[in-house]
Amino acid sequence: MLYDVSTLHFEIDEGDDFRVPGFSKERRLDPQITIGMLTDAGGFPFMVDAFEGNRAETKTMLPVIRSFLARTRPVRHDRDHSAGMVSEENQRAHEEAGLSFILGARIPFVRYVVATWRGPIPEKRSQTA
Repeated sequence: MLYDVSTLHFEIDEGDDFRVPGFSKERRLDPQITIGMLTDAGGFPFMVDAFEGNRAETKTMLPVIRSFLARTRPVRHDRDHSAGMVSEENQRAHEEAGLSFILGARIPFVRYVVATWRGPIPEKRSQTA
């Protein structure tokens, strides 16, 4: 399963308790909502949920997955999440629930993540002629 989040903005003067300004990748100040979608590997949606516009992306994943698991009994529980979903809280919750997962990581941090699993990575030595 794949999980990702997006936002939908509204061109209105004032929001309400649900449509509120929040983090916008487009740097918009309009009221918005946050949408989380769980799909299969081919992109077929299993579940879509909406959250307040100021809800952090990392705070949307677990409610959607828990709701999905409460309604279904998938044979495998593998999940793939974008780098925006990576948080210690989300990783810990997945591990405590016995779920397997793949989390995306930002390129600068890959070296350190690998080092925690496999031990220190040897430094590259420059070759001189």
